[in-house]
Amino acid sequence: ARKIGDAFSRTRDMVVRIRRLKAQISDRVKGLTDAATLSAADRLTAVLTAVEGELYQYQNRSTKDPLNFPPRLNNKIAVLLSAVDTGDFRPTDQSYAVFEELVAKVTAQQQTLDSVVTRDLPAFNAMLARARRQPVTP
Repeated sequence: ARKIGDAFSRTRDMVVRIRRLKAQISDRVKGLTDAATLSAADRLTAVLTAVEGELYQYQNRSTKDPLNFPPRLNNKIAVLLSAVDTGDFRPTDQSYAVFEELVAKVTAQQQTLDSVVTRDLPAFNAMLARARRQPVTP
């Protein structure tokens, strides 16, 4: 249960980080007219939104939205935690298998996020520097 809780916290922390990055990007490009910088901002935001969408279902707004927008990794992890936390018995082999599968998917999203931060963000920050704007801090 503790490992599952840690995985849930990891997804939450990644979503918070992504949202902070997206807010900074949006803030830095306000008032810019350079098409290359704006295009780079759009590409970065799109990749970050894709990772966020794998981690968290941000499209749910009403009670019936889960019918149209399936649960994402954080919800699946929360449900697994609930199942494992119920009762005074060892988690099933299936619970362990599901946990390993979910953690692998979270790790893949973490790698994508890390790649964006280490590869794409410095190039974008260089564009912002040429426009005399503050860099986006990871």
